[in-house]
Amino acid sequence: MKRTSLGRALAGLLLTVAAVPGFAQTKSVEVPAARQLGAAQLYDGTQSPPAPLGVASAPLTTTGSPGSAGDATIVTGGNAETLFSGATPANGFEICNPDPANDLWVSDSTTAAANGQGSQIAPHGGGCYDTPSGYRPVGPVSVYGGVTGQKISARRW
Repeated sequence: MKRTSLGRALAGLLLTVAAVPGFAQTKSVEVPAARQLGAAQLYDGTQSPPAPLGVASAPLTTTGSPGSAGDATIVTGGNAETLFSGATPANGFEICNPDPANDLWVSDSTTAAANGQGSQIAPHGGGCYDTPSGYRPVGPVSVYGGVTGQKISARRW
């Protein structure tokens, strides 16, 4: 395991103990490199640090959920509509608004409405609303667009 130059620089560190009332002198003590770095050693990225004692080490594999398209258009402007055939996305969603002039409002907790409580905006001109990482939607996704035929780019996962 190769330490970085910062790790080597720390190896010769001297600690100075300041004068404290009741002590007559200041003393410098050399701290061995192993004590300074402990379990949190610095590595140059070519190797993984060892697992802490008593902890099994296994490679970390992350997989995403497969996405599903739900692109649509507003059937009747000024009325909220449900995306993804009314199904609640299992792990999240993204709603983008390619309309150059009209905002789109999105909600998974209530019927979407312009500036409505529980509604999030996907601004006109390509703005998007993405669920935060790790967020699981509360219910079906409702969208509100003010114009009939307004396009919606939607993905769920």
